[in-house]
Amino acid sequence: MIIFQKKNQDLFWRMDFRLVNAFVENTSYDRFFKLPFNIISCRCEAEDAPESFIRNERTGECFHARSNQLLFIPSGLPMFIHRRADFFCYDLHFTLEHWPGRDLFSGLENIMDLSSQFKAAELKSIFAESDPRIAAARMRSFVFRISASILPETREQREWRFLPLTRKVRDTVSAEWSVARMAEEAHMSQGAFSREFSANMGCTARQFLQKELLLKALSLLGTGEKTVQAVAGELHFSSPFYFSKFFRKAYGMPPSEYVKSCTSRFGPGK
Repeated sequence: MIIFQKKNQDLFWRMDFRLVNAFVENTSYDRFFKLPFNIISCRCEAEDAPESFIRNERTGECFHARSNQLLFIPSGLPMFIHRRADFFCYDLHFTLEHWPGRDLFSGLENIMDLSSQFKAAELKSIFAESDPRIAAARMRSFVFRISASILPETREQREWRFLPLTRKVRDTVSAEWSVARMAEEAHMSQGAFSREFSANMGCTARQFLQKELLLKALSLLGTGEKTVQAVAGELHFSSPFYFSKFFRKAYGMPPSEYVKSCTSRFGPGK
């Protein structure tokens, strides 16, 4: 979904938005995360929940849960989450990219506290919306308005020759994709392709494939309409066991536990 276009002489600048998942969470756990998407996490309750917190592992800054707290966590930021049963939150996971895999907020080192009673009330009303299509549209609008207020000053304004390839991977992502196949599609040796890809993306081609596969898995599981076995088959894993192994390593918990942790969902396109 293209949400912003700008023409500046011969420059055509485009950013792509993707809502990975949106859900209400009320789960106790202690985990380290480094996730390939941005997070808006909001506590819409009237009371504080000081026993629960999110810690920025890069800076050490700690955010204890407060009433109407709204936090923005940039893509790829390592964090530790300590949540107790008193914590009830609304989470939005999304990407906003120059091109597939190159997120606008990647590399930022700070969790941003954007708390406001008005924003918390708006988000709570979105999740309470009875029409899922209207809820999805309002959710996208909410995410973009938050993102637009904190856009980095320095932004990519160029195209990339591997852009069609990364879009193809995203559109057809499965466990069958490999770095060798990407290099073949680009008509390059695997070594030359890997070096150029890493230099432009800030990650290896393998890391890009793993990220895209995880995002697709999260999207499919997040609807609550498909079993772990069905998602494993759709993504062409050899078995649900290997899919679960991949998911747990990439996300930090088994796929079955991820599904259970989401008490209410508004998946992409719903």
